[in-house]
Amino acid sequence: MHDALDPGSGVHVLPGAPTPSYLVDPPTSGPHQPGPNIPGPERAPIAPQLQVGELEEGRVLIQYRGLPDADVKRLESLNSDEVLVAPATALPDHTKVAASAWVTHQYCTAVDVGALETFAKHFAGKGPGGH
Repeated sequence: MHDALDPGSGVHVLPGAPTPSYLVDPPTSGPHQPGPNIPGPERAPIAPQLQVGELEEGRVLIQYRGLPDADVKRLESLNSDEVLVAPATALPDHTKVAASAWVTHQYCTAVDVGALETFAKHFAGKGPGGH
């Protein structure tokens, strides 16, 4: 699903600053903290302002909640220079996996590695700072 561009997308957030508000959760644009890419896969949720920094650089985020270890390992196999996998603090109702790219998201009720790979191939590198 294509999301509206958050009007705060040009705002850089300093480390330690309060977490901004976003149009969608997980965010797909908005105020962000630039920095080096997070290598991942991560075992702890990533702050929203860091998520948006990754998306701005053209990475795809795959976040999950409430999954068994076997499904988490399947998702972590997707982690790469273009894809970052991490748990989420919250996702919309009935959502187990969320794939996010710059102003775009896809929610899944179950792990579908093929669909997530297709999403990543289509949207990786499409952020305004992407490669």
